[in-house]
Amino acid sequence: MKSPASFSPAVAVHKSRRTTASVLPLGALAAGMGLGLLATPLWAQTATESKSSSPAEATLAPVKVKAQADKPDGKSTYQATETRIGKGQQALRDIPQSVTVVTEKLIDDRNLDTLKDVLRNTAGISFQAAEGGEEDIRLRGFSLQATGDIFIDGLRDPAFYERDTFNNDRVEVLRGSASMLFGRGSTGGAVNQVSKEPTLYKGHEVVVTGGSGNYRRFGGDFNLRVGENAALRINAMSTEADNHGVKIRKKGIAPSLRLGIGTSDEFLASFYYLDNDNGIHYGLPWIMPGASGGNRLWNTDPKNYYGMKSDYSAGGTTYGTLGHLHRFASNNGELKTTFRAGSYERDQRASAIRFAPAAQQPGGQAVTADTFGPDSVLTRGTNLKIQDMDTRYLQSDYSGKFQWGGVKHAVQSGVDLAHEEFRNFAAALPPGVVVTKPVTRVGTPDDGAVWTKPGASRP
Repeated sequence: MKSPASFSPAVAVHKSRRTTASVLPLGALAAGMGLGLLATPLWAQTATESKSSSPAEATLAPVKVKAQADKPDGKSTYQATETRIGKGQQALRDIPQSVTVVTEKLIDDRNLDTLKDVLRNTAGISFQAAEGGEEDIRLRGFSLQATGDIFIDGLRDPAFYERDTFNNDRVEVLRGSASMLFGRGSTGGAVNQVSKEPTLYKGHEVVVTGGSGNYRRFGGDFNLRVGENAALRINAMSTEADNHGVKIRKKGIAPSLRLGIGTSDEFLASFYYLDNDNGIHYGLPWIMPGASGGNRLWNTDPKNYYGMKSDYSAGGTTYGTLGHLHRFASNNGELKTTFRAGSYERDQRASAIRFAPAAQQPGGQAVTADTFGPDSVLTRGTNLKIQDMDTRYLQSDYSGKFQWGGVKHAVQSGVDLAHEEFRNFAAALPPGVVVTKPVTRVGTPDDGAVWTKPGASRP
């Protein structure tokens, strides 16, 4: 073998010139060494001459980029990861309670037009009786309406009215003690309706829906970018249906303007208007057990409507909102302050359907599972509810995180100021005026009587 002073098993260097050495692969090196042991000459690779020295390389400072994937078409997906159901923005995984989020995409895909329809998609929700169309929502057996645990963007939404979803980005349902996040509330939980906000993407959507009962719904969602960090969004809705006697007539609009999007200071101004002029189904009476003790269902066409054509449930709400959000760069904290002034109205004229006394029934017998039939007589009682409510809310919430004493801490706090004025009217007939609604029968729900003058009763 050659002298170690002349050759290296890894590289070959020409003594008289400055060269760049070529390193042999490990496999070739091993093979060469093995052949050398067998007294075979080891041939070195030819060195490549460097004609000029390479210039010095410059290294740029690292650039940090923070971003997140854009939502498809600017809308939410089926799965939510964050919530504002408490004080400030929080990750769902950080809330030690059960939270269900019904997103806008799911609401649109299933045509969930009202809050009731949305809540039917969640567990632990029930509705009490539904007499008069009231949204007495029960969460884990506790009434949300009675305890004021229905919210819009974290502020109370206390009145009775039929809530529409045309301006909802999502609906959040919290199960468990609401006081854990809100500082007050029932042990059942809370429902928070999150409104759509302007975003920096430009997009528009028009939705037309048709269905049975001559159902027609038109919806529009228009988002306009009006500045570098400003956007305007307008949501509108109109719905009509005959619904086999229980009509639907409602319309709404919700414009909002957002300034300073993504900056340390954001401002929001929004307005919401919803008008309902719907019919009302006040429910049906129970069929008492017969002599044998058995029960019987209402064996009639489900499209039968036993109320009067003049029955209605009118109402709605109008409110305006001003908001400011300040982001603290030092600790990623947020201070959100919101003021809302709203007015709610409710005017309900309903017919309470009941079985007539035995003297008015066929054969003079009371209605039971044995005697129930198409000739059973029904009376149309009167149920009136006229209510108004005015509200003023000022709410300021702070949320932040910091490290102290070697331990990470999170702070959520806030202050609420509220003024609510509720007026409940009794309705009575003027002196000398008598209104008697005609009876009807199970098999013939109209019996030719389809109208009663609704203006006779006055508050």
